[in-house]
Amino acid sequence: MRLYLDTEWADPEATQLVSLALVDSTNRYNYYCEIDPLPQQPTEFVRDRVYPLLQRGLWAKDQRKFCLSLRNFLDRLKGSPRLILADHPTDFSLLRFALAGFGSNVPGPVPEWTPIEVTQGDVLGHRELYFDRHPEARARRHHASVDAEALRWAFEYVIEGTMR
Repeated sequence: MRLYLDTEWADPEATQLVSLALVDSTNRYNYYCEIDPLPQQPTEFVRDRVYPLLQRGLWAKDQRKFCLSLRNFLDRLKGSPRLILADHPTDFSLLRFALAGFGSNVPGPVPEWTPIEVTQGDVLGHRELYFDRHPEARARRHHASVDAEALRWAFEYVIEGTMR
């Protein structure tokens, strides 16, 4: 099973997670969560472009609930190898940080997974094709679930030759 990951972060050092999304290769299993409370001093870009796209409500969780819901999502996918693809190494760092409990002691096992960074120019170029073909997604670009779906679509299109 392939999962496509995207995260949004608030600070230039990419240490303050804002949101995280995982989309599987069939687009049947999706995870999306936002941190609550939000980082208080985001960059101007995050404040102006990312924060307005956030869904809040049920998707906003404190660090402990965020960690446990993420672990639960990955645990439900047992029996399948979990290859997680992302287009930036920071996505993997923030995923590890969230799974580990954001630096606090959240009991329970951390699910295993294998990171794969997508650096192929044709995949990344086709991500732009996705946004060209899906103007509603382009309007919500920089929402973690929209960007994860764009990566999934581009990878599946280039590597598998399919467009779903």
